[in-house]
Amino acid sequence: MSKNINERDRRLLDPFLNLALPSPAVSLAFLGSNGGGKFHTDDDGSNNDKDSDSDSSEELTFRSSLKSRQTSKAKTRNQITRQKLMRNRHMISSHKNGDALLWDCGRQTKIATITGKGAGMAVKRIEGDQTLFLYQTRDPSGTVAIHSLDRVGASHELSVVRTYETYSATFCQAAPCRGSSHLLALPSRQESTAMVVDDRDPQPIFATSPISNAGMVTSLAMSMTNSERPILACGMESGSVIFHDFASGRSVTRGECHLTRDPILALDLAPSESHGEKSTDPQQDSVVAVAGMAGDIVEVAELPQDVQGRVALLKATVTSSDDTDLSSWKIRTRARLSTCRVDEETSFGKPGVAICRFRPHDARIFAVGGWDNRVRLFDRSKGTPMGILRGHAGSVNALDWAPDAANSGLLATAGGEDSCISFWQCFGKDT
Repeated sequence: MSKNINERDRRLLDPFLNLALPSPAVSLAFLGSNGGGKFHTDDDGSNNDKDSDSDSSEELTFRSSLKSRQTSKAKTRNQITRQKLMRNRHMISSHKNGDALLWDCGRQTKIATITGKGAGMAVKRIEGDQTLFLYQTRDPSGTVAIHSLDRVGASHELSVVRTYETYSATFCQAAPCRGSSHLLALPSRQESTAMVVDDRDPQPIFATSPISNAGMVTSLAMSMTNSERPILACGMESGSVIFHDFASGRSVTRGECHLTRDPILALDLAPSESHGEKSTDPQQDSVVAVAGMAGDIVEVAELPQDVQGRVALLKATVTSSDDTDLSSWKIRTRARLSTCRVDEETSFGKPGVAICRFRPHDARIFAVGGWDNRVRLFDRSKGTPMGILRGHAGSVNALDWAPDAANSGLLATAGGEDSCISFWQCFGKDT
């Protein structure tokens, strides 16, 4: 990157690829490698959608605010680099009509379809298992189905490995556990309660106790600490984030942090230590959380400036006692971050947040999808703004980092009115 490029140009990026969709995506997820391309399709690899941003014969290009400053040689090098970056990449997208579509990102083609029992709610990669992902639909049973990339039938449909019926009638999304392929957090029939299931246990359901005066569970996140302690976080309708410790196989304690009067719509968790670094105190563990909140422009403008930000970066520490099964919590707000300017007089900005995601592997960066049609990137340590991704046609309610994003920088996003998935390369080592 040229030293003459100013800070504003560095922070405002455009996607290098837009993958055309038949309808806007409500959720999306990168999937693991398919073992060298075992999927077979009837098409020739071209993208024949009429709404595609590029002709099928064109190479992938990097549409960037910096493109005009690049030499032809640099442009060609970027095209080749990004073609290699997308090769053998697969992604799943879910849609309101109940379909989930499996994509070959390099060839820009659909290669399999899941027909759900109800409107699509969420698709998420099961971390630690390169073949599994979940698909959650809004049907009377509140179905969360686990699918495998190894099971693609002749009709290009993905079969189900196992199914959980949550009977949840809310929009709370299921959450795979960071650091474990066996644990999964689920909403439940009782709106103020969440469940944790373990696929190794014949009776795998552990439920949180009902939480009074907190309303329904609106978001979930789960992570193993570096000492392999499972922590569950519940975002509540009341504006609180409640942490649960499942170290003994049940939720023995919980810690609460109240952030706002608005619902916590988005959550993500990661171990507070660096990747691979073990906790120095086996009786004390901590996680970092990023929480995204709803927020009406008029109400937010009336709040004190230090709590107007709709994103909170938290650190939660749980300490066990030698002489009891109980543990205690210490939760502090590391940073309170704004997604856009809040100005009641001009009604400028839509401060609410729809989705938050830490980068896999190291969690040093997190992405926030906002109601203002933007994606913002922040540094985890201090919440420093790092970049703004713009160009979506509606609220950004779907995004996911590639499993190797710490190296590749690959991020995918979609807005509620977009006819495409946008791919970006953000702060990877290979960028």
